[in-house]
Amino acid sequence: MAKKIDLTGQKFGKLTILEEVGRTKQGKVIWRCLCECGNFVDVSSISLRSGNTQSCGCYKREQTSKRSRIDLIGQKFGRLTVLEDVGRQNRKVVWRCLCDCGNTVNVIGQSLQNGNTKSCSCIRNEKTSQRSYINLIGCVFGKLTVIEDVGRSNYGKVVWKCQCECGNTVDVVAGSLQNGRTQSCGCLHKELLSETMLGENNPSWRGGITPLNEAVRNCIHYKEWRTSIFQRDNFTCVHCNDSTGGNLIAHHIKFFSDIMKEHNITTLEEAIQCEALWDVSNGITLCKKCHKKEHKRKDLL
Repeated sequence: MAKKIDLTGQKFGKLTILEEVGRTKQGKVIWRCLCECGNFVDVSSISLRSGNTQSCGCYKREQTSKRSRIDLIGQKFGRLTVLEDVGRQNRKVVWRCLCDCGNTVNVIGQSLQNGNTKSCSCIRNEKTSQRSYINLIGCVFGKLTVIEDVGRSNYGKVVWKCQCECGNTVDVVAGSLQNGRTQSCGCLHKELLSETMLGENNPSWRGGITPLNEAVRNCIHYKEWRTSIFQRDNFTCVHCNDSTGGNLIAHHIKFFSDIMKEHNITTLEEAIQCEALWDVSNGITLCKKCHKKEHKRKDLL
């Protein structure tokens, strides 16, 4: 019998020999080997030394994959432009793609080539949205009046530009308008929060010393008067034509404080009954800058 050659520790291709584990029927030594990929495999010495076996089988699969792999980088499929190879999924090449809508998505090469995947899913979302599209222009939701369709969200939902009664404009998804989740640009929430903090509900309450003027300006009559002024003046400052929503103020031509003094108003109930306070002809829309000038002018008189 030929003398056995100890191959322990030697490397053949991707295989490193660990130990002898037996012999073949023909008496050839069988060696336990560790492959670079992490797998273990038992190989006869003759297969190792002849070069017939150089891995656990992974090398052959890699070569087969490389021969069949088509480089798709830079190619476009529908709305998707291929950016890079990001690995394998069930032995199939996965590509990272940039969609025309701006999203990135990982897609199996076969799905790109056979046309099964043409976008990040935005096409499907748009088709669904178009089937359920309802024109909301002119509709009123709470304090918001819909002005125009301004596009789609990242999820394919219709987005509407809305004019709030306070003068601001805001973009809102259709569903949020229709289910009542959004009813203003945010001012309604602030107003409701403000109302819950009036009087004894306010942690700063000191037994009723809150100024009467503040109470009047927070009542519903004042808010309705202010809205009427804004709508009549098309949400624009009558002095400088500024139409910056959150920058507008409804100003009493005959000053609010003067009316309060003239009618000797000492309670909120008396203010509500005073027609002079709610006369729309006595109000104009001003921006904060012009409003400040009006009060400075009054101080100089």
